[in-house]
This record gives sequence, structure tokens and C-alpha cells, in this order.
Amino acid sequence: MHYAGGGRLGFYIDLHGHVNKRGCFAYGNALEGDAAAESFLFARLAALNNPHFDFSACSFAEKNMTSKDKNGESKEGSGRVALYAATGLPHLYTVEANYNSSRLLGAVPAASGDD
Repeated sequence: MHYAGGGRLGFYIDLHGHVNKRGCFAYGNALEGDAAAESFLFARLAALNNPHFDFSACSFAEKNMTSKDKNGESKEGSGRVALYAATGLPHLYTVEANYNSSRLLGAVPAASGDD
């Protein structure tokens, strides 16, 4: 909270591993307007720069901010949701990656100037 209050927090990414779903994807908060566009942009850029990141599996739904997890605990206590409630920052994510398999979705184009 110290960094968020001082305007020095730009991104918060909570990394999780899982076995239920193949690949790598992100959960973001349900936002509106420019904040929603900014939030989607991170996930889209991650997919463009990583052949294992699945943008279509990402979720920015209100349901993922308020539903209960498999242990019956509300996601409102998750880092990204709690930090959003406290700061209103748009770039707060939970990134999920499978422990042992991914979905190779496509090649990452070479950056300009790469030989």
C-alpha cells in the first residue's frame, strides 16, 4: 500500500500454478472504459510476445472478482481484487500457468532489428 499511495505502483501480478487447465492465462478485474482497455492490453501484449500465453482463456469478468474458490473463500480476498478495492489501479492480475503442459498457440514474431 505504501507504493500504491505514493503513485509508484504500476503493476501487481500474483503468479499461480495449477493442474486443471492447460496453458498460461490471466485473471483481471472487471473495469469500464479506458481502465478496461488498459487492463486487456497487458494480457494481449503478453499473448503477442509469448507463444504459451492464451489470451482467449483470460477473464476480466465481475464473476471472477466475487465468486467463491474451491475452498469456499471469496475471491474478494485475493490480492488483485483487494488491491483494486483499496487503490483503483487497473493493472492488477492473477497469472495462472500449468505445472507441466502448455498450449503452443503460435510463433512470436521477431522484434524489429533482430537478425
